Amino acid sequence: MQVYPSSEVQLTAEIIAAISGLQTALRFVDTSIEIVDEAPRDGDALILGTFAPTDDLLNFTESFNIELDEFNEYITVPGFGDVGRYGNGIVLFEKNKKGSTLTLLADTPEDLISLLNTITSGSLYGCVLQGDIGICSVGYGGSYSEDTGEATVEPTSGEATPEVTPTPG
Repeated sequence: MQVYPSSEVQLTAEIIAAISGLQTALRFVDTSIEIVDEAPRDGDALILGTFAPTDDLLNFTESFNIELDEFNEYITVPGFGDVGRYGNGIVLFEKNKKGSTLTLLADTPEDLISLLNTITSGSLYGCVLQGDIGICSVGYGGSYSEDTGEATVEPTSGEATPEVTPTPG
């Protein structure tokens, strides 16, 4: 299987680790992988990309009629409608006489790694599949990604700032 990281995907240590996990999983079914620097034209392929519309991804996304726009917070996916780009990944599967192609798209490299790990695990828990397209929850959407869950209290002017005293355990 050829693994093609599109022009927007850098081979960071984290991406390499995720691909390594896939390589280990595929050894059990006697399949090897090869990272390639040109878009595969035939054979089985895994395409890694982001939601940024690039020429090298167009060959793998145009037949699915997905509208990628790097400035919109939604990706238009046939059968799903507008899908939030934050915290979601898209899986596209195409099979033809030349081989099978699995294209994985996400908004950030971190979300792409999560999506790749989801595929590697062999379980599509967190994914909704319709035909040859899947939408997978791989992170946090919108403002949730920055919410720490901790409440903060800002003193108003003139109020004394409360002092915190630890309670002995």
